[in-house]
Amino acid sequence: MTAISGIPLRLRWRALRYAVSFVGPALGFLSLSGDGWACWAFPIHAFGFVPLRELLVDPDRRNLTTAEERR
Repeated sequence: MTAISGIPLRLRWRALRYAVSFVGPALGFLSLSGDGWACWAFPIHAFGFVPLRELLVDPDRRNLTTAEERR
C-alpha cells in the first residue's frame, strides 16, 4: 500500500489541478535557461497546448450564462 492510495480520489484531482498551475512557470524557466528544443517548450505550451485544450474540452456548465452576466 502506498501513501497516495489512502488519499481520496477527489482530493488527488484537486491537488493535481493546483499543481498544473506550475507547469507554465516551469516551462518558462526551461525555455530561458535551456537550448535546442527546450527553448520552444513554453511557446508550444502557451500557444499550442492550452488553446487546443480549450477547443477539445467541454466548457464548465457552472459558468454564468450571458443573461446572468448582464445582471
